[in-house]
Amino acid sequence: LMKGSYFFVLIAIVIGNIQATKILGACGGDRLLPLNITEWKKVMVVGAHPDDIEGSIGGLVAQLADQQSEIFYVIFTNGDKGCGASFCANYNTVQIAAARYTEQLNAAAVYGIPPENVVMLDYEDTMLTSYPEQDPRRDLIVQIRKFQPDVVIGWFPYPKFHLRPSQGWDDLGFHPDHQQAGRLTLAAQFDAGVGLLWPDAGPPHSPKAYFQWTFDSEATNYIVLSESNVQKKVAAYLQHKSQYPDAASMTELLKSWGYMTSQEIGISAKVQTEAFVAYW
Repeated sequence: LMKGSYFFVLIAIVIGNIQATKILGACGGDRLLPLNITEWKKVMVVGAHPDDIEGSIGGLVAQLADQQSEIFYVIFTNGDKGCGASFCANYNTVQIAAARYTEQLNAAAVYGIPPENVVMLDYEDTMLTSYPEQDPRRDLIVQIRKFQPDVVIGWFPYPKFHLRPSQGWDDLGFHPDHQQAGRLTLAAQFDAGVGLLWPDAGPPHSPKAYFQWTFDSEATNYIVLSESNVQKKVAAYLQHKSQYPDAASMTELLKSWGYMTSQEIGISAKVQTEAFVAYW
């Protein structure tokens, strides 16, 4: 480059960083910062199972819905192995999957998300690591190229073994489908912008920002949940009636995860939070 060109390259980099930061909100780096979502117009949230999104980041979805962002759900598995309620105890896997599909649509409707924005990719529950990786990866790329979100959010791609079931974290620290969904989402949000990769999957699209939800000090960003956020999160999760035997106990568990996340990330334990790792 000629010397004069360096100035214009520097200006382009600065402008690009400013635009990205507006979409990202505050990005923590070595600091934990509040997440600014005001510029998030189209957001895709990717879960491994029906109920993952509401249980993990249902408060964020409530905030996005309140500001009238367009929200898309993509769920890798049909949840056909998961039943924690008496009414489905004798269901076969087909019946469980059908019940969970309806539950996911009902949960999304609590936030005002229409059925056409909810995509179930229909892989088997607990089996996501057993498929050739290119299959679910391509399926998610199709959805990213179709809906063209500004921001994609998914599971953190590695286990958190210190978040133990015996300490109240249930399977949030480890579930093979969760981590595989995180790895697939990380790959797909990048691959969706590569035009020569599966060109028949739609025109390329690169989201402006990617976040992984987490529950511990690895977080770069967080949101504090208002009482109305918590109420909406709980109302949405309770639509997943096959996943709990008792609504009151499930409500307390959901709230406990918010308080425990606050403790893990070093925020006041008097508030409920949801936490994220920014990657851009």
